[in-house]
Amino acid sequence: MNVSVNQIITITQSISTVGFKENKNESDFIIYPNPAKEKIVLKLNGSKFNKGEIITFTDITGKKVLEHTLTENTEELTLNTKTLNPGNYFINFRSDLKTITKKLLIH
Repeated sequence: MNVSVNQIITITQSISTVGFKENKNESDFIIYPNPAKEKIVLKLNGSKFNKGEIITFTDITGKKVLEHTLTENTEELTLNTKTLNPGNYFINFRSDLKTITKKLLIH
């Protein structure tokens, strides 16, 4: 490519990003308080958590930092977060019917 001093060169580069798309149906899965310090409460609206379902916490690098398998059916679940360092996490709820991922901030 020959370019003279008076020419302008435009370079266009396509950038692809990999991101996180949060479930926009907020009524499916509630986390409170968020941000949290010592514990959180998880609740499925219109449904129950069932024995054997799994709640997984991952950090922003995708590393699994906590996992909880339900031992009984319940409408609400309280989890201790004292062992988590301050930062951003993703909470993944997995059942036979669906997987829901939400963001969580620990102070």
